[in-house]
Amino acid sequence: MIDLEKHHLPLIPLNAMTKEHIEPKSYGGVTHRENLAAACCQCNELRGNMDYVAFTNLIQKWFKRDPALRLRWHHLTREERWHYKKLCLRTQERQLRGLARKHTVFAERHSRFVTHYGEKLQLRA
Repeated sequence: MIDLEKHHLPLIPLNAMTKEHIEPKSYGGVTHRENLAAACCQCNELRGNMDYVAFTNLIQKWFKRDPALRLRWHHLTREERWHYKKLCLRTQERQLRGLARKHTVFAERHSRFVTHYGEKLQLRA
């Protein structure tokens, strides 16, 4: 067990640049130059494994709603960061439900197609 107080490890500033995976590693993204982008620590932490385009759109929407937010982005309180993290999680949840609905509809159509044409192919044989 590492005693953090003993070692005086420096905190990473929220505006420090980090490597961000455009397609998250949890969804099969690779650590390759084409899949990496620079992001501040704050954005990287908030995004989690949310879709890159959806997160970018979400953050732009926040900045449009509250222009002062862009100026104080790296100086948010812990409560504000938690609030924005919850918004990201809710958005990601809605996105996943939409994808699940799309995949379910596709699976149903595919099943009907295979059943329908499978019977016709068996009748010909």
